[in-house]
Amino acid sequence: MCAAWASHAERDVTRVVLDGAVGRAESTCTFGLSANGVGGSSLVVHPDGKTESVEVEPEERGAQYRRRLDLVPTFLADPAQAGVAGTEAVRSIDIIEPLHQSA
Repeated sequence: MCAAWASHAERDVTRVVLDGAVGRAESTCTFGLSANGVGGSSLVVHPDGKTESVEVEPEERGAQYRRRLDLVPTFLADPAQAGVAGTEAVRSIDIIEPLHQSA
């Protein structure tokens, strides 16, 4: 794994590879708001030694963030969601902080 705030790579790339007992999945994209991204997403799966490309619907940069922000009023109005945002924020920080310290 490589995580960096600054990189000498030509493009900002997020690549996730999952290997399992019956296959492999490879996702390549630019996660976040980088203007220097790869310009799209790809998903390739390898079930039982075959290679299959999966079509990924193109999205405008930042679309995933806007979708999350659109949900905020709903969560704030739902009594069952009280405290969830704070708990999720702490969980996110707990995941990110060790990555920063290890870099």
